[in-house]
Amino acid sequence: MIPTMVRPPKGVIFGPLTNWGAEGSKALFEYDGEGGVKKVKQIVLEEISNWNIIARFTDLKGPERLTAAAQRTIARYEQATEEDGSWDEKIMSMERLGRAEEEIIRVIDEMTAERAIEILERSYLI
Repeated sequence: MIPTMVRPPKGVIFGPLTNWGAEGSKALFEYDGEGGVKKVKQIVLEEISNWNIIARFTDLKGPERLTAAAQRTIARYEQATEEDGSWDEKIMSMERLGRAEEEIIRVIDEMTAERAIEILERSYLI
């Protein structure tokens, strides 16, 4: 089952990304900060539909990893809603925290392809 999109305050729509080929999408990247404190960075993925033209992205199985990230997000969404229905609050909170360290990813060469893959392996796509 693909979850429906949820409309939080201010008209921003959050929900698991199901169409990674869109021109731009957001990912919430969780990582360990200083002292083992979990931190969140918001990643803006630009021109995703053009990433396949970068050989390194394709070599690293980029399209498959995008799909896996979307599936992981949907699974986490379903788990959250079954357990306590708190997906919206969790994602809105993460998104707010993530804005402080926003990074824009546009895959244009080998280095950015590798960075995108690293992020996709540990992020939620919204």
